[in-house]
Amino acid sequence: MADEHFGVTPSSLNSIPIFDPRQDDPRQWLDKIERHARVFQWSNVDKLLVARCRLSGDAQTWESGIDGDMRDWPEFRAMFLERFAPGLEELFNRLSNCRQGRNESVRRYADRYRSLVAQLNINPACDPTYMYSFLRGLHPDVYQQVYLMRPANLDDAITNAIYVREAGVGLMRDTAPGEYDQDRVTWQERLPTNGTFIERCSKFEAPRYDRATA
Repeated sequence: MADEHFGVTPSSLNSIPIFDPRQDDPRQWLDKIERHARVFQWSNVDKLLVARCRLSGDAQTWESGIDGDMRDWPEFRAMFLERFAPGLEELFNRLSNCRQGRNESVRRYADRYRSLVAQLNINPACDPTYMYSFLRGLHPDVYQQVYLMRPANLDDAITNAIYVREAGVGLMRDTAPGEYDQDRVTWQERLPTNGTFIERCSKFEAPRYDRATA
């Protein structure tokens, strides 16, 4: 039946990862509970029970301290986000400083970047600055080649970066002298300059890389 209520079982409870405030994103963790609640037909009471059972470290300590002040699931969500979710300014700072780690794959870097974009509830297709910021965070050898592919949006940039890294495309070998520098100037001229995050990104100067030699 559509309105049948299954409640929380050990297997459904364990489908929710334990939240660690040192490394987990609080919004994504809550969204996962909401998604699983639709599958397992959890009530708000069930969701609150599951959430409180899947906390660790400082989050578990925090939950123990507010036990008497928490009445329902919506209130838990609000209090949980207030305590553990970063503010908008912090999220924008993280996005503007998001860089691919030394031994990090392009896919993993792209996932981190997209997660920040999603948390800010912004549409990167409406502003090329977010694509440019992603490109600047790539390893220099990947950035150099993807830049010349002239991606149209963030999705294109991510797809091209993955292709370059995993397929080893050598575009820079086929680039005529001076072509890269002209492309850099042209692209920079198209960058918007409105908004706090955009103002920061529009000041970024794309580094000049030496072309690969045959």
